[in-house]
Amino acid sequence: MESSEQCALLPEAEPSTGSKSGGRGGWPAAFFLLAAVFAERVGFNGVQGNLIMYLTGQLGMSTAAAAAGVNAWGGTAFMLPLLGALAADSWIGRHRAVVASGVLYLLVVTMVNKLFGVGQSLGMLTVSSMVAPPQATMVCQDTAAVCSSPAAAPAGRVAFCYVALYLLALGQGFHRPCVQAMGADQFSESNPGGLASRSSFFNWINFAVSCGYVLSTAGISYVQDKVSWGIGFGACWAMMLVSLFVFLLGTGTYRPEQPRTFAETRRGDAMDDTAR
Repeated sequence: MESSEQCALLPEAEPSTGSKSGGRGGWPAAFFLLAAVFAERVGFNGVQGNLIMYLTGQLGMSTAAAAAGVNAWGGTAFMLPLLGALAADSWIGRHRAVVASGVLYLLVVTMVNKLFGVGQSLGMLTVSSMVAPPQATMVCQDTAAVCSSPAAAPAGRVAFCYVALYLLALGQGFHRPCVQAMGADQFSESNPGGLASRSSFFNWINFAVSCGYVLSTAGISYVQDKVSWGIGFGACWAMMLVSLFVFLLGTGTYRPEQPRTFAETRRGDAMDDTAR
């Protein structure tokens, strides 16, 4: 009697959706997600990795002020995935959340069209970096050859840059948790080897993140320092565009999502705890 009640509380097994049976999901879908994660990490880390150099050089900020600004922005970027995951699970769904992150990465239509006629959030950084930095007030001592710091950039330009940065952080808040959860959803527990494939997927996604970090640090940071900040931020924007394109390209291979409200999610978790 007890075992029958327990079975009634457990969710029914999902039908097989492996690629061998012609269904969606499995590794074909996971490969699109891995490629999207790699491109997104290259673009995001390309901005994050060299940010203090941009603030102190192009915007003329002091090292202390730049470090404080980057720390505040980095902390916000790490916390926003909590908001993005909650919104995806209880409201818009994971697929829409990832698409929304791509839009936040690329488009800030109202503000940027008004100021520059450009519609990209990373494009905001690109435009900001193409504006000539403030002229340095070089007051050098003849004996020690010590010069003063460059004049600070106008407040409007600094605010413009920070708006772009926090929009990127918000976009990451949607992208980072939802892509990983979508990857786990591609492998059903009812299929033979589903749990092993899911574990392997998380190994590969960590590998993709690490490769993206290495490429952005070694490649994009070099371009920003030695070639042009505009070209460097433009390369980050291009990688974000590639990430969104690859993710949308794989839409037909993803398993159908069953979005639930937050209350339904809590009830489902409670039923699972009772079953255990």
